[in-house]
Amino acid sequence: MPLKSAPFGTFDATRLVENAPLSAFTTWRVGGAARWLLHARADELPFVFDACHRRGIPVYKLGAGSNLLVSDSGLPGLVVCFRRTLQKIWFHEDQITAEAGALMPRLARTAARNGCAGFEFLAGIPGTVGGGVALNCGTEASEQRELKLVLKAVDVVDDRGREQRIDDIRHLGMSYRTTRIAEYGLTVLRAMFRPDIRGDPGLISLRMAHHLDERRRKQPIRAKTAGSTFKRVPGGLPAGWYIEQCNLKGLAIGGARISPKHANWIENCGSATSADIEALIETVQGKVEARFGIVLEPEIHWLGNRPPKFRVAEPGTAPGLC
Repeated sequence: MPLKSAPFGTFDATRLVENAPLSAFTTWRVGGAARWLLHARADELPFVFDACHRRGIPVYKLGAGSNLLVSDSGLPGLVVCFRRTLQKIWFHEDQITAEAGALMPRLARTAARNGCAGFEFLAGIPGTVGGGVALNCGTEASEQRELKLVLKAVDVVDDRGREQRIDDIRHLGMSYRTTRIAEYGLTVLRAMFRPDIRGDPGLISLRMAHHLDERRRKQPIRAKTAGSTFKRVPGGLPAGWYIEQCNLKGLAIGGARISPKHANWIENCGSATSADIEALIETVQGKVEARFGIVLEPEIHWLGNRPPKFRVAEPGTAPGLC
């Protein structure tokens, strides 16, 4: 098999892509090109991260691309993509272990088949396990859930290539839609989960189907979106309520619009750019602040240049891997 070399190593040519268009790797289908994109194996990551650290090459992590907005100008360094190469999930002695690139709906189905309850809400979340852990993903549906409730431990690697297992997840600082994983310079390799309770696989599958039906009914899941755009307002209501009260459903800038079906979702109608989506986010923030005096905090994360006017309630480092 042909090989291809880069400053951080030599790999199969099918796994290392130069000037890779990132719009093909995100659910919004927008964004510029990455200097390099690597479909990495777990055993390669310590060396790759250390080599990039020593050479000053920026590293970005990408899972399903379902919670990310990539700059139109692209990314100057290496994008490590997990979805194709780190997909394994296995069940052993009441514990489910999943690699970072495994999709969360597949984790939910694995849990259901093995009679493990508490994972049903993941059936409607399109991201990967690594991104879900890094963001403490969850649902705002009738039964609010978040990933930390079933997380037992994680294996991580830091930006110098050093691996470790974190058995006490309190060290991850997991709270509503955030953790301290990126702040610590860590990348999730795999995660270990414990079920809430054991139950009948058939009944668990029925509850999982209910979550999916509710999602299909309320959200534009067939459109090109990144899921929820803004976080729930602390002590307040879901962000979509404020956006809808400002009569912004259907508002469009360029090829991006506020979904007519759910006000907290932004759709790419076919020709959107990242700049269109950024402008729409900024417009929504301004309208909601003018009426309610609050600044909606984005739930999505940026890779690349953030627009200068863009405001977040609590600036932080994007963990990537979504």
